[in-house]
This record gives sequence, structure tokens and C-alpha cells, in this order.
Amino acid sequence: MAYPVAITSNNGSTYYNKNICQSYTQTISTALTGLKPLGVALSASQPCSEISFIFPASNATVTLYDNNDTTNPLTIPLNTTATTQFTFKGVTCTGVVSASANSGVTISYRTAFYAGSVLAQ
Repeated sequence: MAYPVAITSNNGSTYYNKNICQSYTQTISTALTGLKPLGVALSASQPCSEISFIFPASNATVTLYDNNDTTNPLTIPLNTTATTQFTFKGVTCTGVVSASANSGVTISYRTAFYAGSVLAQ
């Protein structure tokens, strides 16, 4: 009896795994800054459906903007004694989210396509 061969890449497959996660670190300041890989044009931002943030212990306040919409920001006061974690869902890529902070803070974030769900195309 022949057994199926495990697929180790997307090459030649009828199923395409879109859940290619990437991790980034970026410094956010008081200026509105788009999320993007360092040294890469904003138009080349990472496709994803959610962004998981890890903010360092800090007395800073980070404000996130969806599609640079500064009229409806999401403000997150950071925990001063432990990291703050937050997941921003319902986006299409890192380039549609911008951030600013009341003081400079280095943030880490990881992109994903619906953690816990399988997407096939």
C-alpha cells in the first residue's frame, strides 16, 4: 500500500499555505509611522490578516491607526512592569497599520493569516 508523501513546500501543490509568518522589530516615535520591514518600502509591506504585538515594559502609550485614520485611533497604555501583548485583527498587510507613541519605544510584532484557521486557495 502506498502512503502519501508529506509536502515540505508549496511547490507543485494544489494547496497554497498563505500562513507565512514574519517577525519584526521597529522603533516607534511621536511621528506617525507605518508598520513595515526595516529598509523596505511601505508598498512592500508583509501580507497578513493579523498582527500580534509585544510591547516592552514602559511608561509609554502607543496609539495604533488603521489605514492611517487618525480620527479613530486605538490607544494602548503600556504596562510599566511587564510586557503588553495585543493582536490587531482584520487587516490585509502591515502597511495598513500605523503607530505613534508619546515617547520612543521599540516594539516587536509578528504577522499571521488567522492563527488557528486553515486558509486554502
